[in-house]
Amino acid sequence: MPENIFSEPRNAHIPSSWMAKARVVSLEPENEVISYLEAWLLERNIDPQGCRKFGFDVMISDQERSEGKRGYEYWAEVPETLQGTDTVAVERFEGGEYISLRIRDPFADPFDRIPRGWQELVKYVKDGHFAADWCTPGSCL
Repeated sequence: MPENIFSEPRNAHIPSSWMAKARVVSLEPENEVISYLEAWLLERNIDPQGCRKFGFDVMISDQERSEGKRGYEYWAEVPETLQGTDTVAVERFEGGEYISLRIRDPFADPFDRIPRGWQELVKYVKDGHFAADWCTPGSCL
């Protein structure tokens, strides 16, 4: 029975904005950083449900990988006037042209569905639908 878990890739423009950014390296970095940043936003009277958000894996050291850890960075759109802290940076995201693909229920099987989603995006680029400079920092969300 074929699964229909991926949308069709499409070109998408993401406008520039200000982003609060946090990063965690741990055994479950997604849960930890999302919980942390969303609590941080609430402390500043910003509803995390009303923000555009992005999350992505980040590089980690060989030592961290040998300990079973992974790295994850999470961004949430915030007002330009918001000040960062020691643990959360607030920086301008320039925006630009990206490819968008939705994964239905990605955490049902994250170590299968998410990599397969990336493979769909790579195929879309290789088939000539999008010109890309491969994943410089911040270019692959």
